Amino acid sequence: MDVYVSATDETVRLRAVLESAQCNIYSSRQLFKLAQDAYKRAVPPLNSGAARCRPLLDAALELGLQVI
Repeated sequence: MDVYVSATDETVRLRAVLESAQCNIYSSRQLFKLAQDAYKRAVPPLNSGAARCRPLLDAALELGLQVI
């Protein structure tokens, strides 16, 4: 998960990490957990006032869809 967080500011790097995870992780349980972790990192707590990280949300969506 730390790889996703470190790549959030660089869209190209995040895309490479996402593609690597999709190609190399075969367990749907692990992909789902990774999608959940990415979502939790992308969406800040309600009272923090911080902005959402759109590229990380997109990565979480793609990983979640791959599980389905």
